Amino acid sequence: MSSWRQRWHRRLRAWPLHLQRYWLWQRWLSTRVGLIFGLFLLVVLAHLYLANRAVVLWEDIRTMQYESWRMSWEIATMQTELARRTSAHELEAIQKETSLRWPLPDEVTFLPAPIPTEAGPPRLPVLWPNAHPLARSLPPAYTVTLGDVIRWWWQNERPWETTSPGVEEGP
Repeated sequence: MSSWRQRWHRRLRAWPLHLQRYWLWQRWLSTRVGLIFGLFLLVVLAHLYLANRAVVLWEDIRTMQYESWRMSWEIATMQTELARRTSAHELEAIQKETSLRWPLPDEVTFLPAPIPTEAGPPRLPVLWPNAHPLARSLPPAYTVTLGDVIRWWWQNERPWETTSPGVEEGP
């Protein structure tokens, strides 16, 4: 053993036994408390690190979702523009093939539409002439309310007033 260890052991032998035990117990306890505190600190730091990574990932996901939405909006806009241009080119091609021209507003004849009267809108053609018109109100079977059900139960079912079989009522 080295010199400092020899001196330490001599010093420990010189101490009373209860002080040696107290000192060893205190060293054991402080070691355990330090280990527990260190593990607790490690768990807290791991949780903080993971929470930070989750926040960063969430922000990245939201950014990618926004970019995806923006790109899909741009694609839809470009598709709409392409469809508009295609239909315009097709219309021009048909117009050139058939030698049609767009009518001027003065050349268009406008037909007046029937004006609704007080009786209601004009009648539409009927597919089933023998069909019955809809009733103004629903049949009674479809208009039963909760109050009607409770009233019926109160009038017809009263379990506390029923009698047991074989027991006669009073005179």
